[in-house]
Amino acid sequence: MIKVWKCRICGNPYLGDEAPTQCPFCGAPGKYIIHAAEYVNPNPVKDLEETDKKNLEEALKLEVSATQFYACCEGTAESGEDKTMFHALMKVEREHASLITKALSIPEAETGTEPCNSPLENLKESVRREVHATEVYAKSAAEAKDPRVKEIFQALTRVESEHIDMLKPKVG
Repeated sequence: MIKVWKCRICGNPYLGDEAPTQCPFCGAPGKYIIHAAEYVNPNPVKDLEETDKKNLEEALKLEVSATQFYACCEGTAESGEDKTMFHALMKVEREHASLITKALSIPEAETGTEPCNSPLENLKESVRREVHATEVYAKSAAEAKDPRVKEIFQALTRVESEHIDMLKPKVG
């Protein structure tokens, strides 16, 4: 029987017999997927500590930049598989930016494209960006005062780490 599920990280709904192993929108691990009836909207985060606010704002810049970069990479990719991968990465990073704007209670960020390079250089740059994001998010999770902010950064750290695992073999 089909049920309605929601991701505690991005808040998006999912219809299925069972909860997915990962959120199909933000990539969060399945442990964050709950029955929709149990979902309580955690946004915006109330009374943010200055460090949490600063870290969320830095994360938003990283996610918007990644969205723009992956949009360019999709256009320059040589294989259909890489085009599809970069499109999916762009959508996930855009979803991350969206969830951060909800937590901060600010308008959605404008997205466009950032310049990119050759397909191989784009893959290398993708790994570099994902490693950097993982490091920033792990540090931000450790510094987080608010439980919701900690949860966001823990989930993002995991998702970005999985992106690294997917991208590294393509670089060689």
